[in-house]
Amino acid sequence: MKKRITAIAITAILLCIVIFSQTAVFAAESTATPNIRVQTAEAARGDREVTVNISVFNNPGIDGMKLLIEYPSDKLELTSVENADLLKGWQEQDTSALKGQVTAVWTGDSTDDVTKNGKILTLVFNVVDVAELTGLIDVKVSYNKGDIVNVSGSEVD
Repeated sequence: MKKRITAIAITAILLCIVIFSQTAVFAAESTATPNIRVQTAEAARGDREVTVNISVFNNPGIDGMKLLIEYPSDKLELTSVENADLLKGWQEQDTSALKGQVTAVWTGDSTDDVTKNGKILTLVFNVVDVAELTGLIDVKVSYNKGDIVNVSGSEVD
């Protein structure tokens, strides 16, 4: 009888460990925050064009994204927002009144989340003639709460 109680107790403990460890794994997966990075690019004096790639890492699964891209318009002129390897179908919102800013929007196919990491967007800039090409020129990418969602419409940021 004592062996049977011990066996039941051990079974109950193991069952609790299995249940709680799986719950913790699922919770960690659903709260991951994507990391959006701007690639470092170089332009030498006399270069007219520079290409900057934007990538996602730590991707928990996305189906829609809206990014604000900011750059110094006295040094760079954005000529195109292009699809990259991972996400196709980017749309550029009209922000012509806001020099040095553009909003790029991507909407997935709404059937599956994209979960891969990698290059998501390519920006092509012309270097403005009067730009001082000494030091770094910042191109910033940001997003607000709710601007990145998964296929179920839940925020992933």
